[in-house]
Amino acid sequence: MKTSISHTTSEPHESHGSRAHRPLRRFVLLFLNISIIQFSIFQFSSCTQAENLYDSWHVYFVAQNTNTIDVLNAALTGMGEFCIAVKKGNTMEYTNLKKTTPVSLTAIDLRRNYLFGRGTGFVIGHTSLISSRFPDQVVCYDAVCSNCYENFSINRNVQLLSGSRAQCSSCQRIYDLNELGMVTQGEAGRSLYRYRARYTPFQLVIEN
Repeated sequence: MKTSISHTTSEPHESHGSRAHRPLRRFVLLFLNISIIQFSIFQFSSCTQAENLYDSWHVYFVAQNTNTIDVLNAALTGMGEFCIAVKKGNTMEYTNLKKTTPVSLTAIDLRRNYLFGRGTGFVIGHTSLISSRFPDQVVCYDAVCSNCYENFSINRNVQLLSGSRAQCSSCQRIYDLNELGMVTQGEAGRSLYRYRARYTPFQLVIEN
């Protein structure tokens, strides 16, 4: 009579060291997951904030040979300098605190179907701030007072003040052009409408 011998395969023995490292591995995985989630939220929040900086109104304008337009050139290249560009007939008038320079629109310009936002002009300039909010430094706002437009449907252009500011002669609000066009004096209200602007020597493109 044969005796049946059963062979049992033993499971690999897990060392005490491996068991001891389990909590550490779990902590590392948990930390990595939390970091990934936080980074995703930060990225989404940053994109949303960047998008909110700009108004959704469609605008389109191109200025060529900006170095030949003294008032505009000063606004594009001088930190804290701004000008107001307004279309009057077939002429663009660029105005800063010192002077107004008229520039006739060419036949090519007139065929480009420019869109000037809510009114017929822009506030253009180079901020004196260096931050992530102004990666290109050159900014553009609608020349229309945003609060008069929102509250009373009035297309009233702001006027430049010293210190990179602009004021509405109707509601008397003062806007800081260095700080996203926010209201700094007068009754509280919304900031100026801001549009995307690209400046490369010697061309300015405003497109939203």
